[in-house]
Amino acid sequence: MFDAIQQFFDRMMSDDDQRRNQISVELASAAILCEVMRADQTVAPEEVEVMKAALVRQFNLSAPDVNELMTLARQETDAAVDHYQFVRLLNDQLPQEDRFHLLCAMWQIAWADGELAPLEEARIRKLADLLFLSHSDFIRAKVQVQSQRDAAG
Repeated sequence: MFDAIQQFFDRMMSDDDQRRNQISVELASAAILCEVMRADQTVAPEEVEVMKAALVRQFNLSAPDVNELMTLARQETDAAVDHYQFVRLLNDQLPQEDRFHLLCAMWQIAWADGELAPLEEARIRKLADLLFLSHSDFIRAKVQVQSQRDAAG
């Protein structure tokens, strides 16, 4: 597993420190989104597609890079004891607005299969707290995503 992560970093990283941090943020973000996707013990194909789209939109990655990133994120979340390592990095590296966009992506994944499971909502609530997002941010993101879903059909 470590070799796969190292290969991904080696392939994607330049000598620039900012780029190195961005890659780390990508993996941490993907891991957090994976946690939401797996919260209800089932992973629907729609959830996977929404997660891919969120990562492409957020980080401007190619499809093969997103697929590899998602594989690494699943491995990381399988091996992780808690969310601390991911949220700490995101809190250190992302401004509040970007963490809010990540929260919106969590809601999009939770709704992707057409229903919001209580376990998904509870996981999003916990992650929002860990990302130092307020309860009003939590509600605002939920309402924003629900409104987008209602407008789409």
